[in-house]
Amino acid sequence: MNYLKSLIIVIIMGLLPLSLFGAQKNKMVDFNYPQDVSKTALTDLDKALKGGDGRLVVDAIVRYSIAQSGI
Repeated sequence: MNYLKSLIIVIIMGLLPLSLFGAQKNKMVDFNYPQDVSKTALTDLDKALKGGDGRLVVDAIVRYSIAQSGI
């Protein structure tokens, strides 16, 4: 039982600095990113359909679907 408590304390001590370093980066979160990806994917989809490139059509549809699920 004492061994388990010591192991948990060692794990917490190892992970604590990682969480502190992540908080110090001061990065702004871009909440508009899924909408930007969605717009870009629709533009790429239009170009791919006009160009007849099936691979790019699938790529644009997948990107659009993933972006829409994030909105």
